[in-house]
Amino acid sequence: MNIGLYQGAAALSGLEQWQQSISNNIAASSVAGYKKTDISFEGLAAGEIANSANNNLLGSLEGEIPQPTGSVNFQQGQVVQTGNPMDVAIEGDGFFELETDDGRIIYSRNGQFHLNSDNTLSNSLGYAVQGSGGSIQLIPGRGEMGIDKTGKILQGGIPVGQLSVIRFEAPQNLQRVSGGFTSGENPAGPDQMDEPHVLQGFIESSNVSAIREMVNLVAVSRAYEAGQKIIQQFDQQMQSAVRILGETR
Repeated sequence: MNIGLYQGAAALSGLEQWQQSISNNIAASSVAGYKKTDISFEGLAAGEIANSANNNLLGSLEGEIPQPTGSVNFQQGQVVQTGNPMDVAIEGDGFFELETDDGRIIYSRNGQFHLNSDNTLSNSLGYAVQGSGGSIQLIPGRGEMGIDKTGKILQGGIPVGQLSVIRFEAPQNLQRVSGGFTSGENPAGPDQMDEPHVLQGFIESSNVSAIREMVNLVAVSRAYEAGQKIIQQFDQQMQSAVRILGETR
C-alpha cells in the first residue's frame, strides 16, 4: 500500500473542510457577535507500514494521516456604538440567554434586540430574551427602555427586569446552532453572572477578519494545488512500477 496516496487524499479532504470553514466565516462576518471557526491539523496514527515488500518483519515505518479539527474562537469582537437603545453588547465573558419557540435555550453574543407584537424583548429570529425571571416583557406607556451596566432593565426609571447573562467555564464545549450555541453536554456551567458588564446602544461585531480569511483562502488554494501534484507524482510512480514489473520475465 502506498501511504503517500492516502496521506495526500486526506490532506485534500482536510483542505476542503478548511475552505468550507473560511467560507462560513466570511458569510457570517457581518453578523453581530458571530464567533469564527478555526481549523487546525494534527497527525493521526495510521498504523505501521512495512519497509520491506519481501519481509513484513524487517522494520516498520509509522504512518500518519493529517486530521483537521474545527474549534470556535471566542475572542471578543470590536464593540461598536449604534445609538439604538435596543442594541446591547457584553464586555468580557458572558452570553445572552434566549428561548426558542419550542422551549430550547440558546446562548448568543448577538445583542441586536427588538420588541415583538406583545412587547416581549426578542432577537432577530424571534427568540425571547431571558431575564432573571423568564422572558422580558415591557409595559406599554411606561417610557423608553433603559439598561444599566449590570443588565438591569428600567422603564421610566423603574426597574422592570434583569438581563440574564450566562458564563461558561469551558465555552469551547458549546455546540453551534442556528442563532448561537447550546450547552449540550457541557459539564461546566451555565452559571448566572452576578455582575455582568453590558453596554446599551452598542453591539459587538463578529471576530472575523475578512482580510485574514481571504489570505487563508489563497493559502488553501496553493496547498490544494501542491497536494494534487503530489498525488499525481505518486500515481505516475505506481504506473511506472507496474509497467516495469509487468515487463520482468
